Amino acid sequence: MTGRTLAVVMALVAGVAVWALWPSKPLSDDDQVRALVEHAVDAANARDGAGVARALAADFHGNDGLSQGELTLLVSRALGQQREVVVTTAKLEVTVRDGFHAGFVGTFVMFGRAGADPTQGRTLFLEASLEKREGQWLVTQANWH
Repeated sequence: MTGRTLAVVMALVAGVAVWALWPSKPLSDDDQVRALVEHAVDAANARDGAGVARALAADFHGNDGLSQGELTLLVSRALGQQREVVVTTAKLEVTVRDGFHAGFVGTFVMFGRAGADPTQGRTLFLEASLEKREGQWLVTQANWH
């Protein structure tokens, strides 16, 4: 390796180290809620019902009083019945009421396979309330249709 190549490699390594270690601005509450929803959608796409459930508070309640455990089982079964799952976020509106309470209204579309006709997907309208507990946003209540 020539001295010039070594210098270029060292400069690249130093640049990556500075970029990785540079302090980043913490996410806003709005962005944290959006990230939570994004992680849940990613988990659904991976057919990971437990990953979806990580967004839910232990005292979660949904339609007709559905508990966190019941919803986790329902989601896991629904995802497990598909050979492939593709979930997209068609719309997401986040409202942060204060540093500890937020909500979102979203439209999600689930397809049985990649490349499916968008008009053939199952559309889910979801309205949720969240609380920030121990620094983490969790869905405490949700209604969907």
